Amino acid sequence: MDEQGESLFRHYSDTNISKLISCLHMNDWSKVLSDKDVNIASEIFTRRMELLANKNFPVKKRRKCLTPNCPGMTVNLISHI
Repeated sequence: MDEQGESLFRHYSDTNISKLISCLHMNDWSKVLSDKDVNIASEIFTRRMELLANKNFPVKKRRKCLTPNCPGMTVNLISHI
């Protein structure tokens, strides 16, 4: 949860996964594969994967449903929110 108590999530849909796979194929991985220092190669790889994950699976706030159409939400409960 964030500082306002709202729930945060990432949407791992089939579409978003396909977009990530496409980005992975289009990326130039030569710096990662050619670096002799495993620590540097690992850092480059990790940063690149974080960027791609954030691009394709952005953090979103879960919407709060404040209408009586929500299961379990009565008018009485809504009036106390």
